[in-house]
Amino acid sequence: MLSKKLNFIERNGDVYRFSSRVSFNKCNYYLKSVSTKQLFRHEKSCDQYILFLKTQLQSSAHELVMAHYCIISFLLLLLSAHFSVGMWPFNSWWEGCNEAWVKFHKEALRNDLKDNVFGQDLMIDIVLASLEGHFTYSPQKALVLSLHGPPGTGKNFVAEKIVRSIYGKGTESKFVKMFNKARDFPQSSPLKIIEYKEKIKRVIEKTTQLCERSIYIFDEVHLMDNSLIDVIKPYIDFHSKIDYIDYRKNIFIFLSNSGSKAINSVALNHYKEGKRREHISYGQIEQELVKAIFNEKGGGFWNCRLLEAHLISHTIPFLPLEIVHVKKCIEKDAIIKGFNPTTSFVKEVLSFLTFVPIHNPIFVEEGCKLVYDKVNLIGMKTRRIEL
Repeated sequence: MLSKKLNFIERNGDVYRFSSRVSFNKCNYYLKSVSTKQLFRHEKSCDQYILFLKTQLQSSAHELVMAHYCIISFLLLLLSAHFSVGMWPFNSWWEGCNEAWVKFHKEALRNDLKDNVFGQDLMIDIVLASLEGHFTYSPQKALVLSLHGPPGTGKNFVAEKIVRSIYGKGTESKFVKMFNKARDFPQSSPLKIIEYKEKIKRVIEKTTQLCERSIYIFDEVHLMDNSLIDVIKPYIDFHSKIDYIDYRKNIFIFLSNSGSKAINSVALNHYKEGKRREHISYGQIEQELVKAIFNEKGGGFWNCRLLEAHLISHTIPFLPLEIVHVKKCIEKDAIIKGFNPTTSFVKEVLSFLTFVPIHNPIFVEEGCKLVYDKVNLIGMKTRRIEL
């Protein structure tokens, strides 16, 4: 005795539970109404019954195939929308490597830097021009910006503003990768250096596969092993592709205190000659800066292959801040926080800072780095007195 069961079928507008018994001589099948519980028994020849079963199974298989086809088509639609430029609303859901998420906003960056970075007009012009050229024309190599200067002059701030002017998700973008010496490369043993180099390579290759317009920021390069950043040389050299990946649209940013002495010396001499810092020649200071960081023993650029091969696009100096620039930092931060930046208020904040040279105070050693905490301190203290 053979038996076979099917779950449900629809007949004459009602849903029936279907069951059957198959013997060698005749075939019986039963239809039991799900709603009325009525039972119907029919007898047919086995040939008729087998044909009926076959029709039912083919119909079920066809419906299953169509269901799978619909699901796959929908998934493909989602994927195509994710990687295309203009398909709304999918671009608003997932970050993609397209102009909806990755686009350089020059005027927004210009205004942001002009309003919030003081005493660095030379740097601002170079950053804006280099980024505009990189996004306007087809680049022959990756853009490499090396930002140098004393602490508190705005290097990290500018790097963050660059990122925000390009990526819709800012520093949270999956196309922005940041490396910090203390966090990512804490040890200096040879084996660890090898491990760190492999890590850098993996991150660059994986991220560039996701988006050819990615940014990689290396912070505190002056504390890194001098061979560490050399590992990126293939990715910033004049190669059209490496293993079918194009790295030429990427941007690399180095942040370092290396060369601060050379920068300070140029700024001080310029000041003594009675010249405005806005008139400092970039070509002159860049040459001196490159020479200084290349020969600065123990620094991340000491005998650096990237410098030897002239692969760093722009070595950008951040000049030491004069008292007038730090005063602007204090006033700006105080207004944002709702404090009244009176002359006495500003003077009290400045009392916490160090001025150099000692015999002729011109620059603020900490730049604006300590300003924000000191503004909080004096501001809350003043507010308590008023209350």
